[in-house]
Amino acid sequence: MLNGFNFLLRSEIGFWNEMCRQKMPASRFLVQKDDYEFRELIRSSTLPCFTTNLATDPDDVLKDRVIIPVGDAEADVMYHVIRMKD
Repeated sequence: MLNGFNFLLRSEIGFWNEMCRQKMPASRFLVQKDDYEFRELIRSSTLPCFTTNLATDPDDVLKDRVIIPVGDAEADVMYHVIRMKD
């Protein structure tokens, strides 16, 4: 459903960058490497962007945006934390 819409996209975010390009070939992405500049683009642009329920928003960058969950099974990812036994 998102294919064809243009998005802000943070670079160097692992598999997500490539998955967006594969699943949304008709979309164009304004890709930003620098985190500060990416946040400024989110603040000043009406282009949609991606976030996760695990991320915090300490600068309230997303406060004026509506967060809509992506219901695609391929977008549902489980992360694991590995730590020392001690």
